[in-house]
Amino acid sequence: MSYKSDDDCNFIEYCGECPYANNDEHCLRRPSFYRQLKLSRLPLYQWRNYTLYPDDIDVEAFEKLGEIADNIKEIVETPGHKNLIICSETMGNGKTAWAIKILKRYLYDIAWSVFLDDETAHGAFVLTSQYVCDAKAFDVNDVCHKRFMELRDVADKADIAVWDDIGSAEYTRYDYTNLLVPIERRNLAGKFNIFTTNFTDCTDKFIERVGDRLATRIWQTSDIIELKGRGFRGTKLC
Repeated sequence: MSYKSDDDCNFIEYCGECPYANNDEHCLRRPSFYRQLKLSRLPLYQWRNYTLYPDDIDVEAFEKLGEIADNIKEIVETPGHKNLIICSETMGNGKTAWAIKILKRYLYDIAWSVFLDDETAHGAFVLTSQYVCDAKAFDVNDVCHKRFMELRDVADKADIAVWDDIGSAEYTRYDYTNLLVPIERRNLAGKFNIFTTNFTDCTDKFIERVGDRLATRIWQTSDIIELKGRGFRGTKLC
């Protein structure tokens, strides 16, 4: 998988010499792909492609992540697969960008097969800090409550879900329950999860923040890829 992609087309890194690049009218896959991006609740500013340049220390990790992205449809559809943790003690060095790249690749790979399916979200992007905050909005007319209820349903049913920045804050018992239940349910259903975190092991501090049971579910069910390079925050990636 190439790390570089064309600014004008979200598909060019997958399609190669696409005859329909930059032509919305004739690309049949694009409307299905964009519909899936919208249903996944991935923020609009994250829809575009990013060019990621690894530090020397992260070349092998980038290659592994690229291989996962290239085979993500097969991985998601294979019974008994493990989840994925993308972790780093350094902030802003590509954890979330890679998780989104893998999510987008899956949604692209299935775009043609779900072309006629207007309602079903096959992917989900969960910013965990916002998710647990929205869960505390109990007024049914509140925007945050509606956003939580919709995302909870999407995250429960999607083939692949990204749980971004998990463990970034200490969770209350209520927060913990709202994360544990859907993650456990997804694991029991054999659905694929990607977790990003600034913790590189199941440390006492991580357990203190997210709870022992949730910490165990995350680390024991996942393959781990750690990024060790410098942060990219403040650097143009695309």
